[in-house]
Amino acid sequence: MPSIEFPIWYDRVLARLAEVERVYDLGLGEMLKVSNTSRHDLIELHGYGWTEAEATACIVENAGLR
Repeated sequence: MPSIEFPIWYDRVLARLAEVERVYDLGLGEMLKVSNTSRHDLIELHGYGWTEAEATACIVENAGLR
């Protein structure tokens, strides 16, 4: 069971993704769009106990970025 509540975890994932988006000169939220990741997907990952770093890395990889 995750130790961090979902809203906090979700905000942290979005903050990490925003850093990547800045590096690649993308708009806010584009990483979720190009990786086809929904909020429901993130709820599942959180439920499985994924860390913010793991979720972010998976989204970035799925989007084809490194």
